[in-house]
Formats: sequence, structure tokens, C-alpha cells
Amino acid sequence: MDFQPQTEKEIRSAFVLEKGEYNFEVSQAERKQSKSGNEMIELSLTVCPSGDGPPRNIRDWLLGTPTMMYKLRRFCYATGL
Repeated sequence: MDFQPQTEKEIRSAFVLEKGEYNFEVSQAERKQSKSGNEMIELSLTVCPSGDGPPRNIRDWLLGTPTMMYKLRRFCYATGL
């Protein structure tokens, strides 16, 4: 196995985007049911960091539960829906 050690900061930066505004595209959106039986939308997003960083593919889920409706509202606001 080829192993290249990384610091915690390097590992985090490979997965976590800094706070800010980013251009993104919804690559796919699929209506599904969660394991607990709730309605949800599974999203595949392509996020484009500013600068020289490559686009990142991110999956996220919008659950139709009262405690998660804020996430659906924010998504609708961000996409102009």
C-alpha cells in the first residue's frame, strides 16, 4: 500500500470547504424514503471553490421532517425556488 501521511489540517481541507459563498450545480436530485420511513430528497451537488481548487462532488439529503425543514428552506432560498 502506498501511504502518504497527512496532518489533520490536510485531511480536513480535502473534505471540508471553508465558510463562504460558492457556485454549485445540482447534478442529480432523487426523491427517496429514509431508513426511518421519512420522505427525503437525495442531492448530488458539484461545488466550485473559488480560486484554483478543483470542483467537489458532495451528497446531501433534504429530509421532510419538522426538525430538518430549515435545511429545505435554505436550499430553496439558495436556488431561488
